[in-house]
Amino acid sequence: MTNLDFNPRSNDDLVRSTLVKDAIKSWTEQLIDLGGRNNLLNYRDLKRGTLDLSVPSASPKVARELLSGKRIRLSNLFNDPADLSDAILRARTLHAKARENGEERGLQTLYLASLMATWTNDRTSATPNSPVLLQPLGIFPVGSARNDFELQVTDLPEVNPTLIHLLGNQFEVHIEPDELLQVEEDTNPLLDTDGIASRLEDLCKKIPGFGLRNRLLVGNFSYTKLPMVRDLERSTEEIEQHTLLAAIAGDSSALNELREHGANCAIDDSTPLPPPDDEFIVLDADSSQSHVIAAAVAGANLVIVGPPGTGKSQTISNLIATLIARGRSVLFVAEKRAAIEAVVTRLNGQKLGNLVLDLHSGARERRKTAESIGAATVEAGEIPLPQVELNHRELANGRYELELYEHQLHELVEPWNISAFDAQSRILGCPQECRVISRFYGSHLESLTSSAIASLSGMIEDFTDLGGGQLTATSGHIWGKAYAKGEIVDDDGATRALITLQSLHSRDIPLTVTSLQNAFSSIGLPELRWTPLVGQV
Repeated sequence: MTNLDFNPRSNDDLVRSTLVKDAIKSWTEQLIDLGGRNNLLNYRDLKRGTLDLSVPSASPKVARELLSGKRIRLSNLFNDPADLSDAILRARTLHAKARENGEERGLQTLYLASLMATWTNDRTSATPNSPVLLQPLGIFPVGSARNDFELQVTDLPEVNPTLIHLLGNQFEVHIEPDELLQVEEDTNPLLDTDGIASRLEDLCKKIPGFGLRNRLLVGNFSYTKLPMVRDLERSTEEIEQHTLLAAIAGDSSALNELREHGANCAIDDSTPLPPPDDEFIVLDADSSQSHVIAAAVAGANLVIVGPPGTGKSQTISNLIATLIARGRSVLFVAEKRAAIEAVVTRLNGQKLGNLVLDLHSGARERRKTAESIGAATVEAGEIPLPQVELNHRELANGRYELELYEHQLHELVEPWNISAFDAQSRILGCPQECRVISRFYGSHLESLTSSAIASLSGMIEDFTDLGGGQLTATSGHIWGKAYAKGEIVDDDGATRALITLQSLHSRDIPLTVTSLQNAFSSIGLPELRWTPLVGQV
């Protein structure tokens, strides 16, 4: 009997595999649009965004020269003045859209398309009209008035990858682009469109209603999401083994692993930052930005949120430099080209541009990419090691002084149980007219414990509720003048005033009224009438 090693997959592995495969299917369906809106499958001539080079007035000879790589003027391509005028208007529209896509999204979208394929489509009402061959194209204005344009193909043609994807998924017709093109050295496969059409029709003969039409046009096409679809389809096993991606796919065991990992590498504002000789921040960073970088270095999964101007690009630049210094590689992607340029510009400003392989123009510019890598390799070998020991000591001392200052500023001080920062904040929060010039020193200040402050606060509230804040000479209040003159400013003064009032009310005023009444009666005046103003007293 032969002993065989057999390692069946656990139930958790099977669950994860199923979840990942279902997620990949959902992701790919969201990434690629096989419906009627995709102009790589259902192309419709635009009012100004399509330039047809196969119209009768276009010169076939000049068109062939364009396909061979020569730079061709529209004025040499179109013989009819009306067609030329229309072509120039369309070229302006195409050029503007292509430039917008390049500057805003970093995409090459301008292509020379040839051979249009169609077939019977039972899934939607749209009639397929898909370009088979796509060749990157440059369009260049001539003169400041832009009264003419030059066209030039900038790379070899390729088979429409979205068309290949659809034929494989819907009709199980799997096409190898190189076999279809039959690329040979020093030849341009676009010149053999008849041969390509024949081979494609043979491969697709079982597809209902499949047919090809010769056409040559310029348009803006984008299929940048398709490589993501291919990556997903080829990377099922890698996604299953990647904890974060498996968690995103919905696997609970992977999610629990992430939570445990996050608890182990949690970094907050109280966590000490690394020493200067282990820190590779190349741009200014405040404490919150430094802690973000430290958390990423520790392996945390982060989402950084901040409004414009809060230093996100600067933090990303610091993070890239820090990770590269630790031997890590970084992939930085952004929806807008401007976001990438903001980071690249910052790294260039620190003479770290050789760390960046900018793929803005795409992988088609192989020579430029190779030259960039070669130049960076040479430059890296010529840079001497920096002497940074003195800088590190100065940075460590400066950081210590700042941290000590921050600690003292926010430390609660007894017996008041309040920090200097809080005290200053409360003073600044008071209106200017409410501030006083009184100051407490020595034993009086020490006696102001937290409980004493609370008691005084209550007294001040009572004083305010009783109208104390209105006791001014001009306020019209009955006690205003006495308070303003300093006659009644404490308990003793109030007690003396109360005794005086009681004496006046119970003895002095009644005696005075009796004497006046007797005097009035003796000289024959009417009887004195007197009503005490008790309510005002």
